[in-house]
Amino acid sequence: MYVSSKELLGKQVHTSCSDDNLAIIEKLSDIEDISFAVKMESYAIALLTKGHASFFIDSESYEMSANHLFVFRPQITLDRTMLSADAEYSIVILTQQYVQSLTAIDGRNTWDLLFFLSNNPIISLDPEQVDIFQKYFLLLRHHLMNADMPYHREIVDHLFSAA
Repeated sequence: MYVSSKELLGKQVHTSCSDDNLAIIEKLSDIEDISFAVKMESYAIALLTKGHASFFIDSESYEMSANHLFVFRPQITLDRTMLSADAEYSIVILTQQYVQSLTAIDGRNTWDLLFFLSNNPIISLDPEQVDIFQKYFLLLRHHLMNADMPYHREIVDHLFSAA
């Protein structure tokens, strides 16, 4: 069975917080069933902080362990995902339109970054980098969960532009 990432977010995943442009997933229990293939329509940044994960992207096998970061891009098929029982992770999902708007705002040329990520999909982080990512993640989550704050959207946009 194939589903789109939009269908997955709409039906299978209880996100910790989200808006029209992004969603955050932080607990294994947030994903009820990932035994089927998912056609990604969005970007996703996943940091595994404990345990192991394995999955296939477009028929190529990948394995992650603690302190590994993986950036999923649109138009891939994610399949046969397996997580160890002790797996802990943080995932940020961003729509293609949102990523395009951010790159238009800050004027960055993203081609070099996308080329690097397609050739190096798993990035090993040292403990300090993991700590920074987790703090950034918590700050982002705080602002998403408090959408009634003044300038909420601008703050979230600038947090991503600064990354």
